[in-house]
Amino acid sequence: MLDGTKVKARMVELGLTGDALASLLAVAPCTVSRIIHNRYPEVKLKLAERLAWILRVHLCDLCSTPHPPPAE
Repeated sequence: MLDGTKVKARMVELGLTGDALASLLAVAPCTVSRIIHNRYPEVKLKLAERLAWILRVHLCDLCSTPHPPPAE
């Protein structure tokens, strides 16, 4: 599940508004609002991957429970 606090923090770092991010994702602004307020638990993987790509981070960096790095 995406962590809206992490998404919002990255948006602020990049100077992106919710409307601008929605435009880049090709979704409605209410979708971005639902993501950053943790009201979109059923977000599709493809959308989450696009979000991470636009925010220039790994998807796991936006998740509420980050995955540990692979064992070497």
